[in-house]
Amino acid sequence: MVVSKEGRSDNSKPKPPAIPSKSSLEGPELAAAESLVQTVREQSADSLSFASEMIKTLHRRSEENVRILLNQDDSPANIVAVASRVLEVPKIRTQIVHGFLLDSVNASKRDMKDSPMLAIWESLKNEWIYINPNTGMIGLPDNYLIWWTGESPMFNIEGGGHFKSSVSAQKTAQNALDLTQRNLEQQHPNIWKFSLFSLPLHTQVVYQVMIMIPLGAFIILLLRNLVGIQTFGTFMPVLVALAFRETNLISGIILFSIVIGIGLLVRFYLEHLKLLLVPRIAAVLSSVVIIMILLSIISYHLGIEYGLSIALFPMVIMTMTIERMSVVWEERNPWEAILQVIGSLFAASIAYLAMNVPLMMHLFFTFPELLLVLMSAMLLLGRYRGYRLSELWRFNSLMAHELAGRSWPLRQHNKNLRNRPPEGPSDQQPNPGRHSRFQERGVTPPPHHAILAFRHSGF
Repeated sequence: MVVSKEGRSDNSKPKPPAIPSKSSLEGPELAAAESLVQTVREQSADSLSFASEMIKTLHRRSEENVRILLNQDDSPANIVAVASRVLEVPKIRTQIVHGFLLDSVNASKRDMKDSPMLAIWESLKNEWIYINPNTGMIGLPDNYLIWWTGESPMFNIEGGGHFKSSVSAQKTAQNALDLTQRNLEQQHPNIWKFSLFSLPLHTQVVYQVMIMIPLGAFIILLLRNLVGIQTFGTFMPVLVALAFRETNLISGIILFSIVIGIGLLVRFYLEHLKLLLVPRIAAVLSSVVIIMILLSIISYHLGIEYGLSIALFPMVIMTMTIERMSVVWEERNPWEAILQVIGSLFAASIAYLAMNVPLMMHLFFTFPELLLVLMSAMLLLGRYRGYRLSELWRFNSLMAHELAGRSWPLRQHNKNLRNRPPEGPSDQQPNPGRHSRFQERGVTPPPHHAILAFRHSGF
């Protein structure tokens, strides 16, 4: 049972009983009660103050009438029961309420003791007023939980005996989101239908993962367009970051590197067979699946539980990564291919860390309209044409001259090339093939030294 302060209402309070026709006390107890009623009536103004003074009077154990009524039992439960019977004499409607003080519960579960309260029906306010039997204070504490009413115990057993009952509770922080959902569902049911929280629970779990993919793509956008990190594709690091959610970051990087490394060796072997593109990629895909199966079996027998999560890696994306890495390896150099793989793993790691922030997951799932804000940031970065962070060291000297207001060093270099005398037949006799290409387009060919300067500048 979950109880919240906001969930309490007057419906949980007992209904007023009928006005007592006569007191249940008899003999000396009735005489003692009538004496106490006469004494307390002189000190009270209404029924509520009368009941409060009666509770305080029952704590005076030195009086003879109090000892007769309590019968040497001054427990809170007996004081409430005696006060309820005594108040029957002046025709005051009462009710014994049993419950628990929730402040007495610490962080762990424990047995809770019954804390009875005396309820007095206030006719003018049409509500119950509660009185603490220990102090006589009026009012129900905010942390008091009503459990049952009456003088009977919490439960009875017929045909049995020697039973023991206990109530345990645990103090937990209530989620404000649950309260908001409940209020929205009650007050605006039409709006609630368009919320992700109205979907089945298993569907919510799927969307909690899917809704973080645009955030991962935005992280890759920042790393590629602003930082200048080279990766194999745009969505490959995002999908790998999703796989890291199940394999753990360090274990995922190790498993990814093993699969890519073995798959690259298979790809180099297939290159010697001179296969066509589609059969070669299909063979690499099959080898990736075989590698993943072997790693899962080996890790299971070695007791490495993270190895079983390798099946969540996107095998098609890993196949295309192996293919593109082999092409870069052959057309450029091995170091360039290794750098792109390292950049892809770095981008996937950053995306994994960003997509697994609990605050971000809560905000994007609770407020999916944040995807529009994220999309606007993507469109804004799409117009960026400036320097990347990794390119600053390449153009450091150029930026230094621009900031100092100096002329472009290329102009002086081109001037030196124009004033340089011809050194060989290649400078005196330009390539006729070059002139023929310009003549076909109807354009006058530029001087040969201008083309040399353009090539020398690195553009």
